[in-house]
Formats: sequence, C-alpha cells, structure tokens
Amino acid sequence: MYASEDGTVNQAVSGNGAAAGGYPSCLSASSPANYVKIKGSDGYYTVYVHVTPSVSVGQQVTSGQQIGVTDNSGCQSTGHIHMARKDPNNNPVNFSIPCVNPTPTTKFWDNEADDNDPDSY
Repeated sequence: MYASEDGTVNQAVSGNGAAAGGYPSCLSASSPANYVKIKGSDGYYTVYVHVTPSVSVGQQVTSGQQIGVTDNSGCQSTGHIHMARKDPNNNPVNFSIPCVNPTPTTKFWDNEADDNDPDSY
C-alpha cells in the first residue's frame, strides 16, 4: 500500500489477525483490523485499513511512499483495502482519487463489504 498524499503517520496499528469464522459470521463480533492513519498538511486524515504498517507513528511520509502491505486482518472474506478520509474532528468525508463510487451508500455494491461500514479508525 502506498500513501496517496504527504503527511505524518498518526496511527500505525498491527498485530491483528483474521477474524475467527471469517466473513460474514464475524460481523457481530469485535474483529479489529490493522491500519495506518496519516494526517495531511490540510489537517485531514487518510486511513488505510487491512494493512500491516511498515511506517511508525510520527514518521513523515510522501505521496507514493510504501506505508505497508495488505493483509487479512479483521472481518473480511477476501483481501481488499478500506480507504477513508476523515476531517480534523474524525468525521468521515467524501473524497475522490478518482473514485467510481464517491458517495457512500448503505448497499453492498460488491456483495462483500458495506460501503458505509461504520468504523472507529
């Protein structure tokens, strides 16, 4: 996984494995995932979930720099990345990079993950 912008690593969580039972049986259980959270110069955060970090908290990163490797942590049926953008108060915001589905929905567009899945990253 590579950083989409310059910033400072705010959180780098590792050590979480795959959820017992796998998806979808793990939906009602607490199944923490590994992730990297980077604060950009604009004060906003970009979060990369299901990633084993190769960076440390406080480290400066640049756009395109490797920040980790995708993994099978948390509740999932197959490898994928959840990428989120949060404002300075940790509220989710829409963004594009470009993105074919820039507006979160409450539908399972890929039959595997809810696009509007609540999280605490």
